[in-house]
Amino acid sequence: MARTGAGGNRTRRKHAVRDYKRGIILKAARRVFAARGFEGASLRAIARAAGYTPPALYFHFASKEDIYGELLALSLLRLDRAVRAAAAAAGPARRLAGGAFGFFDHYRSNPREFELGLLLFGGSKPLGMRSAQSAELKARLDAVLDELERGLRELGASPADAARNATALLAFMIGLLLLAQGPRGRSFGVNARVQLQQYLERMTAAAAAAQAGT
Repeated sequence: MARTGAGGNRTRRKHAVRDYKRGIILKAARRVFAARGFEGASLRAIARAAGYTPPALYFHFASKEDIYGELLALSLLRLDRAVRAAAAAAGPARRLAGGAFGFFDHYRSNPREFELGLLLFGGSKPLGMRSAQSAELKARLDAVLDELERGLRELGASPADAARNATALLAFMIGLLLLAQGPRGRSFGVNARVQLQQYLERMTAAAAAAQAGT
């Protein structure tokens, strides 16, 4: 029994060391991707930023696409938690608005995470990303969309309308974030939060009118 316990401790220590090293690599990769973008980043640059040799990275990640995918998966998990927490308000309209502002405020406060997600929001995937990894990322994004759809369905929208309008809302928020984070947003005098609130009010009113007409 003691031998088994010692083996278990060694395994836990091994996993802890592995997770620690992976964490160092992921933090370094975030900096490199932020500075160079996905196309401009390389495993060599990531290894240098992490204090590793390029071959050492292959013990933890098969490619820069794998690193990018894991960073994005963690980012989407944080986004999902933010949206779910904000969407916990009582009442359909407040739940929808909470989820939308949870999405918007999370990315407004974390612009690097927004930049990470742009490749996925664009409907593409980095060349070489594994199909299973790409499917996982899509599932995580779908979980965020599901929260917005749920609010719309509770307002009376049909499942098809809820899916379509949730996608439109997502696209609107991404556009607002791009505008708000760039110099043109300031020069145009855009108040992104006001624009989002007005969009949500129109969407809520349209859902109510559709429900009344059925």
